[in-house]
Amino acid sequence: MKYKFKDLMDIKSGINVTRIKDEDKKYLYTVVDMLNDLHGVESEIEGNSDTLKEGDILFQSLKASASVVSKYTCKKIVSANFSYCRSKEEGIYDPWYLCYAINEKKEIRKQIYELSRPSTGTISRLSAKLFSELEIDLPDLSLQKDLAKLYQKTMRLNYLKEKDNYISNKKILLKMEELEDKYV
Repeated sequence: MKYKFKDLMDIKSGINVTRIKDEDKKYLYTVVDMLNDLHGVESEIEGNSDTLKEGDILFQSLKASASVVSKYTCKKIVSANFSYCRSKEEGIYDPWYLCYAINEKKEIRKQIYELSRPSTGTISRLSAKLFSELEIDLPDLSLQKDLAKLYQKTMRLNYLKEKDNYISNKKILLKMEELEDKYV
């Protein structure tokens, strides 16, 4: 069945950074937090906000990408660079399936591209209002859950592979430096 995002969830923009107290800015939800949520990276639970809830979908308006809020980031403050989405009714969609669809499905990416095409001289950005107009054809909930689990595992595996490659490269570069120092 085809749905508009606004029919599935309440979508709200984060707050302007200038309205956040200086002492609370350290609790801002960042792109790093988003990537950690997407890749299943555990971190310290920080923050003092009750805006987000674990399982909310967070959408970054500039990169047009999404993640699912974890227990590690649910106390963070959401800036205007993000929109957060909360289900209107349980049992219609799996948040991780929607995250997968937003980030990976060609039909959704095409809609995002068409809706966020910038006018001359402006930066491409998908506002919460435009985001709410996206349409998705949702499969059966059990299939969504299966696909969502696969997506989570894939994101985690990709992260671990990248981390392993980074560490391996660092070790090789250190060995190269040692070798060079030995002969120079």
